[in-house]
Amino acid sequence: MLRFHFLYRSILLGLVLISIFLSAAHIFLITAEYDEAWIIASARQAFSDATHPQVPPVLTTGGLYFWLVGLTAAVDLDPLLVARSLSFASAILLIGLLYVHIGRWFTSFAERLIVIATCFAAPGTIMLAGLGFGIPLAVLLLIAGLLVLTFHERTSIAHAVIGGLLIGLAVATRWPLLPALPGILLLILGYPEHRAANIKAALVAGSTAVACFAVCVGLQLLVQGVADSSGANASLAAGAQAAGISTALPSPPRLLSRVTSLMTVFPVSLLAVGVITCAFLDPKSGARRFAIVILGMALLIVVAFIIRSPALLLRYIWPVYFLVALLAGFGFAMLYSRARNAGVPALVHTSLLVPITLIFAQIVIAVRVLAIGAATQVNTAGHETLQNQFTPLYLQQEEVQLVQYMKDTPADAVFGTLTLPREHSALEISLLTNRVVHDFHLMGGEINAQPDYIITHRFSQLNDAGQAWLNSLGKPIQMIKGYSIYELPDEIDLPESETVILNMQLYRFGPERQLSLTGWD
Repeated sequence: MLRFHFLYRSILLGLVLISIFLSAAHIFLITAEYDEAWIIASARQAFSDATHPQVPPVLTTGGLYFWLVGLTAAVDLDPLLVARSLSFASAILLIGLLYVHIGRWFTSFAERLIVIATCFAAPGTIMLAGLGFGIPLAVLLLIAGLLVLTFHERTSIAHAVIGGLLIGLAVATRWPLLPALPGILLLILGYPEHRAANIKAALVAGSTAVACFAVCVGLQLLVQGVADSSGANASLAAGAQAAGISTALPSPPRLLSRVTSLMTVFPVSLLAVGVITCAFLDPKSGARRFAIVILGMALLIVVAFIIRSPALLLRYIWPVYFLVALLAGFGFAMLYSRARNAGVPALVHTSLLVPITLIFAQIVIAVRVLAIGAATQVNTAGHETLQNQFTPLYLQQEEVQLVQYMKDTPADAVFGTLTLPREHSALEISLLTNRVVHDFHLMGGEINAQPDYIITHRFSQLNDAGQAWLNSLGKPIQMIKGYSIYELPDEIDLPESETVILNMQLYRFGPERQLSLTGWD
C-alpha cells in the first residue's frame, strides 16, 4: 500500500512538472494567433504611435493586462514574448497561491498535489498558460480576491474592499468574467452567527468590484483615445456582447444550438464532482464557503456564455473549466483524506488515479498541439478531414524565418501582401516585425504607399486575373517554406481589388479549435 501510494504521488508530481514545461513550450513553439496579435497590438498602440500594426481598440482584454503589456511598447522587447510570459507567470503564481492557501484546508502534500494536478487537467489550462490572451492573469486576480473574502468566517470591511478591488481588476482584465460578479453575494451563506456582517461585506465587495471595473474601463478608454461618445458607446456595446451581457435573448432554436454545442465540450463529470464536494465539505470549513462562491460564479458565466457569447471559444469558457476543475480537485483531495483515515485502499487509489488520468489526457493533447506548432492549420480537403499536413513545427519555423528575413531588410522597405487570408495574415507578421505590412486584399487596393515587396503563401490561391498579375512579377526573390516574396517594380500598377479574388484554402485553427484534435468539434 505504501509503495503504491508513493508511486502515485511521484507520478502526479511528474505530470504537474511536465504540464508546466509544456505551458512554457507554448510560449516559443506556437505561431502567433490572429486574435492574440490583435489584443497585444491594441494595448501597445495606446501607449506608442510607433508600434505596428494599428488596429481597432480592444476593451474586453484590458485592466492590468492592458497596462503591463501596453507600457512595454516603449521597450525593445518581443511583444508576443512579453504577453505570453505574463500569462505563464500568472499561471505559475495562481498555482502557487492555491498550493499555499489551501494548506489551511488540505494539510498533506498529497492532498494539495491532487488539487493542483486537477487544475492542470482542466481543458485548455496547459495551452492558455503559454499564450498571450491574458486569461490566467484575470483568473489569478479573481481567485486572489475570493481567497481574501473567504479567509475568515466573518469577512471584515477591509477584506471586503481588498477582495472587491482584486475581483474588479480581474473583470476589467477579462470582461467575460463580468457575469460572475453577482456570485459575490454567496458570501452570506454559512456561519449564521456572522450573517449580518457577511451580508454587509458582500455588498461592499460587490460595490467595490463594480466601481473598480468602471474606473479601469474609463481609464482604458481615455488612454486609447476613444474620446467621442459614439466611439465609446460602440466599444462598450461590443465588450458587453463578448461578456454575455444583453437584455435580448436568442431564439429558442439558437439557444438549443448553443446549449448542445457547449455540452459536447463541457466537463460535466467534473462539475458533478464539484457539486458533490460543496455538499460534503465541512460546513465549518472555509473551503466550503470558497467552493460555493466558485460554483455560483462558474454557473453564472455558463448561463451568460450560452445566452450571448459570440462564439464557442475556449478562451471565453476556460475560466469556468478551471473553476470546476478546482472544485473537483477539492473533492478528490477530500476523498483521499477520508479514505486514508478510514483505511479504504480502493478509494485511496481512485482519488489518485482519476487526477492522474485526467492530467495525462491533457498532456497528450498539449503534445499534439505543440507538434503542429501553429495557431493555424491547413485544411485543403474540407473540415471533415482535418489533419496535419506537414512535419512538426513546420509553420512555426517558417514564421520565424520570415520574420527574421523582414527584419534583415532595409528599414525603409515597404511590404505588402496579396494572398494572405485573415487567419494567416499580415497582422501577426506586422506585430512580430514591428513594420507596416499593407494587406492589399483586405484594404480594397487602397494603400498609402506602393509596396517594394509582395508576400504570398501557398495556402491561398488567386483567381485567374490575380494570378496573371502575380506572374507578371517574375520569379520570387526569396522563398521561405510556404512563403514567396516578390519584388514589385516601381512602374507596375496594383490590380483593382474587384478583379482579385482570393480562394482561401486555410481553415482557421486558433487555440479555440485545438481541441478538435481530440474529436471535439
